[in-house]
Amino acid sequence: VIIVIVTAIDALQIVRLIYDVKVFLQITYLLSVTYSHVIVL
Repeated sequence: VIIVIVTAIDALQIVRLIYDVKVFLQITYLLSVTYSHVIVL
């Protein structure tokens, strides 16, 4: 039972980590797109 709980917690942390990375990449992408638009203008 303890092993199952630990595995579930690890899986949750991995999912959150992946989500954070995706959000970070989206924000970075939006910033770079906005930045390049500003340079073009």
